[in-house]
Amino acid sequence: MLSTIGPITRSARDLDLIFRVIMESSPWLVDPECLPVPYRPFDLPIRMSFACFTGDAVHKPNPTIAQGLQRVREALEALGHEVIDWTYPEPDNVKDLTLDLLRADGGAEGRFTT
Repeated sequence: MLSTIGPITRSARDLDLIFRVIMESSPWLVDPECLPVPYRPFDLPIRMSFACFTGDAVHKPNPTIAQGLQRVREALEALGHEVIDWTYPEPDNVKDLTLDLLRADGGAEGRFTT
């Protein structure tokens, strides 16, 4: 599995700008892993859904973080968005899913010669 870094932006407008700049540079001409996909502007839906993890029996945010998450939830809901409580899958399921993902190529990427 190849790793990538992704853009982190402060707004949807900034995200749109970075994707436009990247796609208009035709990265597929220098990187064979890139597909030749043209830039397409996007419009965000008026109502969006967000998942929010606020802790479980194992992971608890400190009170300041919990308060910040609650404020963000309230602000999103006040704007008409949906906020869904999200929990992590059971640890054994996460391990199994991760191993399946990492072995999707039959382990070829992780093989080393000694």
